Parts: sequence; C-alpha cells; structure tokens
Amino acid sequence: MRKITCLMRLSRTTSIRRPLWDGFLGSKEDFRMKKFLTMLLAAAMLFALAACGTTPNEADNNNNNEQNDHQAETPDTPYEAPQITELYNKDFAYTDGVGNSGHYTYRVPQIEADTQGAEAINKAISDEYSPIVDSVLETVADKVSLSCFYVAWESYQYKNILSLVVSCGWDSDVSEYNVYLYDIASGQQLATSDLLKVMNVDEAAFLEAVRRAAAATFDTQWGAIAGGDTNEFLAERRDWTLSDENINMDARTYADGAGKLHVVLPIGSIAGADSYEQVLTLEGIGG
Repeated sequence: MRKITCLMRLSRTTSIRRPLWDGFLGSKEDFRMKKFLTMLLAAAMLFALAACGTTPNEADNNNNNEQNDHQAETPDTPYEAPQITELYNKDFAYTDGVGNSGHYTYRVPQIEADTQGAEAINKAISDEYSPIVDSVLETVADKVSLSCFYVAWESYQYKNILSLVVSCGWDSDVSEYNVYLYDIASGQQLATSDLLKVMNVDEAAFLEAVRRAAAATFDTQWGAIAGGDTNEFLAERRDWTLSDENINMDARTYADGAGKLHVVLPIGSIAGADSYEQVLTLEGIGG
C-alpha cells in the first residue's frame, strides 16, 4: 500500500466580516452540526493515514522476523562442523637400510575451533601422535626399519556430535585407535555417556549391545579352534573379553553419520598378544 499524502487548500473571503453561520451557512445550530461533522471527517482521514503508514517492505520484514523466530526454535537446525586441519601430513615411499620398501602415510588431525573442548582434544592428539611421527622421521633419516606404518583419521557428524577417530598401524597388521568426541553446539569435549544421552540410548542397553558384539566377534575369530588344552584357554580369554573390566562406560565409542554406534574394544586372543583392538558395530541400538 503506498503512502498517501493529502494536501488541503484553504480559501478565505475577505470582503465580508460576519459570523460564518450567518447567511449561506444557515443558522448557528446548522454551523455547529457542520463543524462537528467536519471534525469527524478529519479524524477519519487521520486514522486512514495511520493505517497506510506501513509500507510493503515493512510488512515483509515483519513476516520475515516471525519466520526467523520460528526457524530459530526448530530443534532440527543443522550444525556446521568445524574444519579439521592436520598437524602432520607426511606421505612418502621409503626403503630402509636392509631393503624393506613401502609407502607410508602419517596424518595427524586438529580441530579448528577456538573452544575449550577443541583445545583439549587437539592437545591430547598431539601428545599421543606427535612423538610417534617425530620418531618415524628420525628413523627415516637413519635408514632404520619402521615400526609404525601409518597414522590416519576419519571424522563423522551426527546431529551436534563430531566424532574423530584416529588410528595407528604397527607391524604385524596391528592397529590401535583413539576416539575423540566434540560437541559442536557447546564447544566441549564429550564422554561416551554424553554421546548416549544425545542418542537416547540407555547405558545398560549399550553395555549389553557391546557384549553381544564382542561375543560374536570372539566366537567368529576363535570358535573353530577347539580340543585339548585350548578349550580352557579359550574360555578364559572369552570370559575376559566379556568382563566388566573390558566392557564398561570407558569404551571408546562413536556415532557415524547415520547415527550407528561403533565401539573400539580389545578382543581376547589365544596367539600373540593377550588382545587386539577391533572396531565393533552395535546392532539394535542407535540409528
């Protein structure tokens, strides 16, 4: 609606000086009535002008503000994950002094966010993996065989939770993992219990799901081995794998982008080391 500008021109007759109600305006009572009607008309015009005072742009802005307020209250507003950069990014082919050759990659992540949680996670990652990579680079300079073959990372976002999984590969195909959970909304580092709250998963149900996955993994890996003295040892390693010592709320847990829960867990072994870390996918809970 466009603004309306009203111009009123008043003409004045100067040749006659007598009361306005005298003559063509009629009686004094008629004049008072006309004066009253004139005041009503003026009031109506002022009201109309006030109503027309909101321009189309102002009306649109009011509507947009109402929409923005509604959007801000929407619980499913997406969270933008911080950028992940790398403290180390080394990728090279190497042949040691005795002729062992291979391709080696060392990538150590850092969360680019000025928050307490990101600072704590970055320090923990640097404290864990910087000495490993520095040692590798010194070993390469001396042409000595490498024991750490790679450092790699993957990240996943589910709702406001950023899961950062860092792995380190050693000789004999042994991998070790660390999991770091970051709350994008609050900027805090999270524990497994915090992740379960976001996922709406009960802790008892979580621990039971971990035990099911651990039992299935152990039985698949070692179930075919039976007989003689191995039965007792198998039972002992299986019991340890499923024990509270091994399965508890300190389990390194993360959620992938679909909301599926995964746990890094040591699985008992009957050869080599007592256990080896594996990544288990939990069924029946989570996304």
